[in-house]
Amino acid sequence: MKFPNQQIRLQTFYECGEPVGKQTFFYGNGQAETVIPFKGGSRDGKIVGYYPDGKLRVEGNYEYGEEHGEWKWYYPNGKLSLVGTYVRGERDGVWIDYFRNGKIEAEQYYKVYSDYQDDEPYKLRWYNYAGELLYERNYNKHDELISFQSEETTLTPVEIKSGEKVEIVVNFKNGKPAVRETYNSGVITGKRTHYYQNGQVFWETEFEDGQNSGTSKQYYPDGKLMLEKQYKFGRLNGTLKRYHPNGKLSEECMYVNSEKHGEAKIYDENGKLIRTEIYRNDQLMEVK
Repeated sequence: MKFPNQQIRLQTFYECGEPVGKQTFFYGNGQAETVIPFKGGSRDGKIVGYYPDGKLRVEGNYEYGEEHGEWKWYYPNGKLSLVGTYVRGERDGVWIDYFRNGKIEAEQYYKVYSDYQDDEPYKLRWYNYAGELLYERNYNKHDELISFQSEETTLTPVEIKSGEKVEIVVNFKNGKPAVRETYNSGVITGKRTHYYQNGQVFWETEFEDGQNSGTSKQYYPDGKLMLEKQYKFGRLNGTLKRYHPNGKLSEECMYVNSEKHGEAKIYDENGKLIRTEIYRNDQLMEVK
């Protein structure tokens, strides 16, 4: 399999009609994108993925064709993005998301082989970009929100009942707002706003029947815009812009149905263009 420029896109070795050894996906610039080991015709062993510049993007393990063991994802700056454990292809234990500054963004708790829906957490803890805990959400086995609680804010545990519309109002212990959002029968709807303890808005976004809708914005603790993206029916659609802490543009790209498409421009902290990546249906085709 090749790109339009004849650069190899996929390299696979076969023996007796089955893939063996390492299967390698490449970027349009020739850099390896993902290297997957095969054994007995199935994915088996350590998988690694890279960014177009060769930096590590993901590492994990397959066993008999299923994800198994610890997996780690990384940001382009080398810091952890996500870490968690699979058991026979299903998430188990605590999965931790990180912001680009290294602070924890969320902790998701899973129970493999339980009554809970596959790959759906039973508990979720949210933080802001400064690492301040906002609240904890608990779900039943039908993935319905059943309660809120918090250790570092003044929220009294809230029970969510079916058919009931509930406004969640959370304040930090200093009296300033932490969270404002509304749920209808356990499904978020309307505007969600998260804050920092200093009173600045961290995140504001709109929901419609549990799905992201419209413009979503995140801010640094000093109020500068950090991220702006557009949603339609729960999927990224439109321009995404990311900013450095000094306010300079860091990244600008286009999404169509949650897939990168067209040019993605990457800038340094001084606003100088570092590179331009060309995507088609979320596949990197070229780097300029």
